[in-house]
Amino acid sequence: MSETRTITMKTNFEGLIRLLADGLYSTSDIFVRELIQNGHDSIVRREALKESFYQGEISITYDSSEKSITFADNGIGMDESDIENFLSVIGSTGTGISKGELEDMFSEELIGQFGIGMLSSFLVASKVCVQTHKVNSDTAYQWVNYGSTECELSLIDRKEVGTAVTVFVRPDFTYLLDRQKLEEIIRRYCDFISVPVKINGTGPVNAIFAPWDKEYQTAEQEMDTYSTFVNRRFPDMSMDVFPININKQAEGKHYRAQGVLYISNQHLAGLNSTGTLDIFVRKMLVKEGDTSLLPTWAKFVRGVVDSPDLSPTAGRDNINQENTAFKVIQAELGAKIIERLEYLAENRPDKFSYINQWHHDHLKGMAMVNEDFFGQVADLLLFETNQGDVSLQRYIPMNPLIEGRNPIYYFSHYDSAAQYYRMANEKGLVVINAGRNYDEELLEKYGEHHPEVTLEKLNVLDKGIFFDELSAEERLQFRRLEERMSYHLNHDLGLNIVLNTKLYDPKAVPAVIIETEVSKTDRELQDLLNMPSLRMSFGDAFRSIQERIHNRPMQLALNGRNTLIQLLAKANLDSIVTSTVMTLLYNNALIYSHRLDEHNMSIVHDNVAQIMTMLIETQHENLGLHDELLKLRKDMQVKNASSTANGSKHILMFMITPFADEYRSVELAVRRVFERAPFCFEVCLARDKYNADTLVENVKSHIASAQCFIAEISDLNPNVMMEVGGILMSGDKRPVFVLWDTHSTLRKPADFGDWLTFSYSGRTTSPDDLVNEITSHLIERGRIKNARIEELIRRRKELFLSHTLLSGLPEIQLNDSLRASICNKFKTVDSFVFAKEDVLSTLNVNMHILLALQDELKKVMEECRRYEG
Repeated sequence: MSETRTITMKTNFEGLIRLLADGLYSTSDIFVRELIQNGHDSIVRREALKESFYQGEISITYDSSEKSITFADNGIGMDESDIENFLSVIGSTGTGISKGELEDMFSEELIGQFGIGMLSSFLVASKVCVQTHKVNSDTAYQWVNYGSTECELSLIDRKEVGTAVTVFVRPDFTYLLDRQKLEEIIRRYCDFISVPVKINGTGPVNAIFAPWDKEYQTAEQEMDTYSTFVNRRFPDMSMDVFPININKQAEGKHYRAQGVLYISNQHLAGLNSTGTLDIFVRKMLVKEGDTSLLPTWAKFVRGVVDSPDLSPTAGRDNINQENTAFKVIQAELGAKIIERLEYLAENRPDKFSYINQWHHDHLKGMAMVNEDFFGQVADLLLFETNQGDVSLQRYIPMNPLIEGRNPIYYFSHYDSAAQYYRMANEKGLVVINAGRNYDEELLEKYGEHHPEVTLEKLNVLDKGIFFDELSAEERLQFRRLEERMSYHLNHDLGLNIVLNTKLYDPKAVPAVIIETEVSKTDRELQDLLNMPSLRMSFGDAFRSIQERIHNRPMQLALNGRNTLIQLLAKANLDSIVTSTVMTLLYNNALIYSHRLDEHNMSIVHDNVAQIMTMLIETQHENLGLHDELLKLRKDMQVKNASSTANGSKHILMFMITPFADEYRSVELAVRRVFERAPFCFEVCLARDKYNADTLVENVKSHIASAQCFIAEISDLNPNVMMEVGGILMSGDKRPVFVLWDTHSTLRKPADFGDWLTFSYSGRTTSPDDLVNEITSHLIERGRIKNARIEELIRRRKELFLSHTLLSGLPEIQLNDSLRASICNKFKTVDSFVFAKEDVLSTLNVNMHILLALQDELKKVMEECRRYEG
């Protein structure tokens, strides 16, 4: 072909609609945003005319019967020229003015500078009808399009200035004819535009003002507003919320952004996950859940950013990442996040610690792979220690220098914290638990960047930090135990243990298990192999690897300072008890270090079962011995009681009374009557002496030992009556005396045989008056009135020496301690009076006092003898 000619490309309008649906816009509801944007821009242009009392508004109405949605604004409107030049031309702004004019006149206020605009409505429409009346124009127009290349334009009778776009939705989009659905779309895309948006005459449904556009009276009010906004907009919970305000100059231009960021409580899977932002441009949502604007390390951050300087793509569903504004704002967002972390570390340590724990893997993982992030946060990130969560910046000066360098003490098995913390506390050291993901690697990286520190790994036996070596003599002391215990653990139990004895604190810890680099790798591999999916994938290889792990030796360190280990070293190492203790030591160390696999669990289980069996067997043996001991003790008590009752030189009176304080005066009066002349009996209550293990047996023992009884029965106390009944039922002929309060409201029992009753005028009466009342029942005109009392006096061979008697002597005043010493040394008055000086001297008391006391007690003996005739 020799000549070239020009041909015109034709537009397939229906094909363009498919392109809009499949390419430019990601969701079909985007037309709502585009039409509201056009209404907003028309209102902004009319506001520029400075009309009095003008107030812009966008009104949306839906009609289910007609299957239509109308977007009406009272903006500047369009005339015939605007319709032909812009509305009917694909690719125009849809705001009735050229792109260049928009950039010059309204670059800060208008939203719809780019994009297809109103034509996006054909994503859902079968027909679009536009009615418009331009300000200062006498005519109004209607434009109708059915999605074809033909448009209908006609004059209409419309008085209101502005534009109404009616979208007739296709059947598969009728779900949009719902107020709740429309409100949801408007709030997602257009919540912050400065024009109120109403639905079917009510509203506005949009917030109009973003939190960062409001004025606040207090900082607390501001933070409450931001927190409420975040919690309503996003499904996850916020751990920390902070506003951002960026105004950064670069390349001769200011780049601005406002919004709010928050640290999410959502756990993220893997280092490839990202933080997300909802990006607004001039208060209109352009990209929801954007993953590109935040720095790559900010995986734990969510939020909203609004910037007039970011540039949307043609479809207005993404942001242009190649321009300067994107890069400047991204860097500034990273700086704001680091600034917030520094603030929390300094001012809110509890919250900062919680965030570190919750987002441990991402904070430390990203510090490992991202050099910039490492440089900014390495000193801030927290590590678990025996002094709580501590940053490296605070940790470095906590321990003494080693050869001029700051040591970082750490161990790498997380669950061994209890044993290492306890050992560190004994040494006065602060140690790091570097057993979580990335901890040890991050410490190693920190050491590479900071030559002034030295890393000291604790789970190594020969480092000499916690573990001291035995002397040659000590080595001989524990060699036999090491050999026998190694044989027991490795041969009898089928383990693979390398056992050593070391010296370490605290000495209360008998044994610990130490992790080597090989055992750490094995443990991590075992954790992977425990995943069911990997078990199935590896098959025979899994079993082979697991067998190799099981066959690797484990380090067990006995503590030569521990009392149990020292005793065990001297014990019979071939007995079942010592073998059980050896197994228990191993199990105890396993539990302390949290190393329990299936094999070890079986050993622990069998060891505990064996110990329980031994305990039950020992208990049965002890029960048998206990029964024999009780029988022997009862036999001895019966013999002693019989011996006391029949062969005692003084008279023992057992007093039965309630143990309430109100009977204290009665008890004192009885003691003063019967423990002093002319009786000098011993008055004993059950609580004074415990002759048996149980209460009942103790009372029985006292009853068996006594030669007579005195019982206070005024209240018919059940315990008192039970003891009295025991005496009655025995048919015993020993005398019983009864005390009865004349103020008692109860009826006195009638049948007491020949028992003597002492009536008295009340337990609130003073002890001295009670003494007189009781004595009146016993003595009259210097003679004993009762034959049973006379019989007791005749049987009395010696006089009981009591505290009561000594405290009542008028001529000799002794303190409580001296009275106790005398009564403990001499049971009777007779033994004291006839004691030689060499015996008395053992009391370490002035001999003149003791001799004077002998003289006074001789007078007591003489008074008592007068009543024996």
